[in-house]
Amino acid sequence: MVREAMVATTRKPAQSGLVKTFDSVNPATDEPVGTFPIFGEDQVNETVARAREAAAWWSGLSFAERKTKLLAWKSYLTRYIMRLAEVVHAETGKPTSDAQLEIMLAIVHIDWAAKHAHKVLGSHKVRSGLVAFNHAATLEYHPLGVVGVIGPWNYPVFTPVGSIAYALAAGNAVVYKPSEFTPATGGWLVSSFAEVVPEHPVLQLVTGFGETGSFLASSRVDKIAFTGSTRTAKKVMAACAENLTPMVAECGGKDAMLVAADADLDSAADAAVWGALSNAGQTCVGVERIYVANDVYHTFIEKLADRVSELRPGEDREASYGPMTRPGQLEVVEQHIADAMASGGRAVVGGLGGSVFSKNKKAAMRAARSLRTGMASVNSALTVLSVPALPFGGVGESGFGRIHGADGLREFSRAHSITRQRMKPMTNLTTFTRTDKDMKSIMTLITLLHGKRYK
Repeated sequence: MVREAMVATTRKPAQSGLVKTFDSVNPATDEPVGTFPIFGEDQVNETVARAREAAAWWSGLSFAERKTKLLAWKSYLTRYIMRLAEVVHAETGKPTSDAQLEIMLAIVHIDWAAKHAHKVLGSHKVRSGLVAFNHAATLEYHPLGVVGVIGPWNYPVFTPVGSIAYALAAGNAVVYKPSEFTPATGGWLVSSFAEVVPEHPVLQLVTGFGETGSFLASSRVDKIAFTGSTRTAKKVMAACAENLTPMVAECGGKDAMLVAADADLDSAADAAVWGALSNAGQTCVGVERIYVANDVYHTFIEKLADRVSELRPGEDREASYGPMTRPGQLEVVEQHIADAMASGGRAVVGGLGGSVFSKNKKAAMRAARSLRTGMASVNSALTVLSVPALPFGGVGESGFGRIHGADGLREFSRAHSITRQRMKPMTNLTTFTRTDKDMKSIMTLITLLHGKRYK
């Protein structure tokens, strides 16, 4: 729903004039959750400019100072977890318990990023090697400046925080554009950060539809972190290309589960149901395909059907999972079911991340390593998400770049290498006054060190 209204944003005084707004609605009841402005290009650019000023202050803080502020934000989210969960529930329809679980994971990742940023990104010495033995070598990581984050609607806390927290820990300011389906959740996150970091607008919100995201991508941000469909990712990349803005893309996948003949079928069936149907199936790394060994196929299907039949969808607190956040997806699912049935499929219930189930550890690990995915779980599903130290991201059309873990911190930083001459070299090769004797000496040394034949 789009309409004209008088609005004022929180970070600048009210201005006269008509500004387009839109409503966020509860997918279960169609009741409005809140009304939000549609940011135009000028408004997005103004927000990025304010972020640029805030970034100068934020990056000037020490790792310890940023750690303290991020941990204060983590504490705030923990204390008010039920309030945020209610907002997530209202905008997405997912059960509040699932919303709580999502927020808990976000809290764990904020904690990890805050506590490990210095170790991962701080200045540390590197071995210079024989050729540059007279130099001291140092590697450190600097903030990029301003990071634009374009978030999804399916996990409106956990997924964007995977970029926001790591970008902030690395010393960047962030401009966050949440999905048009979950702007209230995005606003809550931004407001909560402002409660603990009121000095400067280090984390800001822009709201709107795809065009607003395009404006953010083509603005002068230093990197874009995008989560969404592969089709939309290509459009965002095109906008980023205008300014050669780098990008990390987390797109959807067709994630597979492998069930071996020796697998614990009860555990596998339970994980398959959770991985496929939690969050109403709206999970980018959810289980979408299951390959089962012939010997246990029928038994597995029976166990799977039993578990699914026990679930109940709905918008009440006792429901197993909630309604689809995007109404248009219902028709898509119905088309998939009809196509499967027309192709010989059989309904047993009702009318690329990956997972492997096997009791053979070596075989399971071998299968997990062979999957062309960014991550895999053995004897579980989706557990990679709960380990903050592990990087998260896709391969191929599922995206590129990584969030979470040390790789996630480096994703929002730039490497800066420094060498410092500690003493004069015995032989200076980087001069026009070098002699043939100098070159002969170094060639003899290199040949002795690296000329040996290796079988």
